[in-house]
Amino acid sequence: MGRPNAATAPVADARLGDLALARGIWLLLLAQFLTILPAAATGLFLPAIASDLGRNVALVGGLRSLGGVAALACGVLLAPLIDRVARAWTVAGGLALLAVAALLAARGSLLSLTLFYVLAGLAGAVGQPAILAAAVDGRDPHTGARAATLVSACGALAPLLAAPLLAAPAGWWGWRGDFAAMAAAALLLAGLATSRLDHRPPTGVARPGYRAAFRLVAAAPGAIALLLGSTLRATVMFAWLSYLAAFLVARFGASTALVAVTWSLGGTAVFLANLAVGRLVAASTPGDWRAPERLLPASLLAMLALSPLGLLAPTLPAAMAAAALTAGTHGAATAAIVSLLVGRYAPLRGAVLGLNAAGLNLGLFAGAALGGLALGAGGYPGLALALAALSATALVVVLRALRFARPPTA
Repeated sequence: MGRPNAATAPVADARLGDLALARGIWLLLLAQFLTILPAAATGLFLPAIASDLGRNVALVGGLRSLGGVAALACGVLLAPLIDRVARAWTVAGGLALLAVAALLAARGSLLSLTLFYVLAGLAGAVGQPAILAAAVDGRDPHTGARAATLVSACGALAPLLAAPLLAAPAGWWGWRGDFAAMAAAALLLAGLATSRLDHRPPTGVARPGYRAAFRLVAAAPGAIALLLGSTLRATVMFAWLSYLAAFLVARFGASTALVAVTWSLGGTAVFLANLAVGRLVAASTPGDWRAPERLLPASLLAMLALSPLGLLAPTLPAAMAAAALTAGTHGAATAAIVSLLVGRYAPLRGAVLGLNAAGLNLGLFAGAALGGLALGAGGYPGLALALAALSATALVVVLRALRFARPPTA
């Protein structure tokens, strides 16, 4: 017997306010936030973890790549299956896996930390696309797109709030206590997901066979190009973000506090841009300036201008402002991409969101690697040139994707 989907009850009013919409998907918002929080915590506590394990920071930090590899592989392999399983089980399963991962991290050994990174990557690959897809289920296209962008915006808050949320209790029970608390929270949310989300496979979606799902995505007009454009956007972001702190310190002698302020400004910009684009898309009509087909190229064009210019800023305040604006363009582009994926390819939303999540993980590795190569070859001017080239390529690919007419969603 299926249970009513209380956390994502059908809504057919695209003018629903943000607070009312958030109340309807509160469980999914919390799940998205918690899914991203452990990764943010590992960055926050990296020096303390390395010290407690008696290892150098580079070794412990390098283990984080295992989570990305696991998420990339799992995301690609499981993408066609996301819509074939009830949301209650996929969301709860991802949260339960995250709870196991967090408990392993709390043990505080090198082996358990390695397993944590792998399992956290798997949990994200399963849970995040399912959470986004669940937010769309049962909603009209505009409201579904707003719900998905609201979930995406909530995820952007996790790194921003990680420090104030985790640092204070860690002063009492240490970083291991924080991971144990995250495990308990994940188990609690997993239990709520099993009781409140639907136990039946989602309706209004295609449920083809495993290989057929890949063929359908490949045949959907513009889908592959849009997914590639999303991956390139992520590549630009991580090529920029991986070396932003080093740039601020090397160029301007920025203190740790000022780097943290820059990060906070950027996180706030990502959240607000996500939220704003979701509202604009909800109010749009086909072809007007608020449609995601217009907002995405505009966001990428702004990213093309701002990403390299931020690395050429003459003063620290200018560089900080450019960083915040650049982060905003990424938030806007992310929201527009999610809106297009769930709007254009609604019957395949689980598969395309799963592949998009895998592409984001690929962008993390590719961006860090390409950014490092450009930085090594040409310093920060070389990195600025690489960011411009990657941004231009993303824009060209997305424009090609948008040449295709919007396919039917039912």
